Amino acid sequence: MAFSLLDQLDGQPENLPRRERKNLQQRAEILQTALRLFSEKGYHDVSMHDIAKEAEFGMGTLYKYFNNKEELYKTLINGVAKKWRHAVLLALEEERNPLLALKRHIAVRRELFSPHRVF
Repeated sequence: MAFSLLDQLDGQPENLPRRERKNLQQRAEILQTALRLFSEKGYHDVSMHDIAKEAEFGMGTLYKYFNNKEELYKTLINGVAKKWRHAVLLALEEERNPLLALKRHIAVRRELFSPHRVF
């Protein structure tokens, strides 16, 4: 199971106006780029300018969705935490044997967090 912030678009009504769909897509692209950069370089070595450049958006677009780097980072943390919680609960529900459930929990955690250790 790969972590993707684009999953936030799942479950959205397909009848959203085009502008809202575009806004959701832009925000998701910014978050995905920020996650990659934070994972590679760490929080302190990434600027909003770096994120805007890599995501190929202007600075104004970033600030349209996030007031500052801290808010963007908190959004990522919350997204990762929700994804992790969902994956863990799903793994625990599917496995009745406590030892196997624990092993599955560890595997899911490794799968979600290994690519983003620095983050």
